[in-house]
Amino acid sequence: MAPVPDRELTGTPADRGGRRPGRAAATAALAVLLAAACGGDRDPSGAGAADPRGVVSGTPAGDPATDPARTPSGDPPIDPPLGAPGGTSTPSVTPRPAPAAAPELADPVAVAVPAAGIDTNVVAIAVDGDNVLVPPPYGDAGWWQAGPEPGENGAAVIAGHLDNRDGPDVFFRLREVAPGDEIVVSRADGGTSVFRVVDVGQYSQDDFPTEAVYGGPDDRQLLRLITCGGEYDRELGRYRDNVVVFAEAA
Repeated sequence: MAPVPDRELTGTPADRGGRRPGRAAATAALAVLLAAACGGDRDPSGAGAADPRGVVSGTPAGDPATDPARTPSGDPPIDPPLGAPGGTSTPSVTPRPAPAAAPELADPVAVAVPAAGIDTNVVAIAVDGDNVLVPPPYGDAGWWQAGPEPGENGAAVIAGHLDNRDGPDVFFRLREVAPGDEIVVSRADGGTSVFRVVDVGQYSQDDFPTEAVYGGPDDRQLLRLITCGGEYDRELGRYRDNVVVFAEAA
């Protein structure tokens, strides 16, 4: 499930003691994650192939590409300073305090979408010594650990295989998820983060909306679930599309 032809990572993951990588590096890493999760080592059978699914139109709320109230970085626009062009000598409203930073949470260990019968373990995935992102093993979903933990501010990403040589894999039924469905992410400390699906889309890998998937406001808790979709291209050794579930904190 690759929007880029190779798996070479152009950025490096963030040090979790600091913060997430810059958007350019993070976007590149996400593209590589998608490539890794839809590798071509499967010879699909009729039972294992996924049928194409239409797109639930729309983009996640707060996407700077569609929300004129947001800046290209995804942050709220900043009022001009007093005395600057367009400013005033006295504030017209009481300044709003900056939103409090969400606490850093424990790593995810499982994800469930009860309405679609999805319930799987989650493992962390990162780059190896050659700076190539290692895909999750079959039978597990993979949380992209260079991004936020699910439940922290920003878009957390969990990817899983659609199927394997033996049949369906962990996200085979992801295309059945619908807006309004609940997603529960379990953490290593025993806590949970609950999300509500707001959008589901199927996108060509040749025109994958990487910014919409990775982006969004940094002051809200967002989650993306990703797998392969569409027809399997035997010449390319991969599926042609991706299925993406967009969710927000419930």
